[in-house]
Amino acid sequence: MSASLLPLFLSSLPSRSRSFITITRSHYIHRPAQALQFYSHRRQIMKIAVFSDTHGFSRGMINAVEEYKPDQIIHLGDGMPDAEKVREMFPQIPVCCVPGNCDGYYDDEEAYKLITLGPLKAFLTHGHRYAVRGGKLDVLLYAVECCGAQIAMFGHTHRALFDQIGGIFVLNPGTAGKAPRRTWAKLEITPDGTVSCDICDIVS
Repeated sequence: MSASLLPLFLSSLPSRSRSFITITRSHYIHRPAQALQFYSHRRQIMKIAVFSDTHGFSRGMINAVEEYKPDQIIHLGDGMPDAEKVREMFPQIPVCCVPGNCDGYYDDEEAYKLITLGPLKAFLTHGHRYAVRGGKLDVLLYAVECCGAQIAMFGHTHRALFDQIGGIFVLNPGTAGKAPRRTWAKLEITPDGTVSCDICDIVS
């Protein structure tokens, strides 16, 4: 579905929003098995490092990747040059990123990406096109449903969140840039679709 066709207005959607909450420990939630996939000879769990809103502060993100050694890196916007720097430093790790409102001009088709993470589909966006600033997620969740994804990831608010709403996992890693608390997310997915997430502090 074209980004231009995804819903951008809140008024026509049913209300089912949640306020943002900060998660400080791991949450483990089980999903029904959809596929069986092994990610390496060493382990079955897919490890994903999720960042957003680095705003030029790439050092903490680099430290996190060096420590965590993920299978996939995701950057949710407002720091595309930082994502490119990480891509250059860790060429063996796939990096997926979407532009934010501070990343200059990008085409509407780049406003979101739909990717596969093990047996699940994930909808990635910065969030400014989906009215997330006020803490309401109706527009975003409707777009995720339209794409048939099970995971929604966004940034923009600088507030960390991990929750399950209407059967959809919702993740905002917070800001890895300049803020009183800088955070990122460790997301892990098993072949049977079990999802765990830990919001971690950035160490510079």
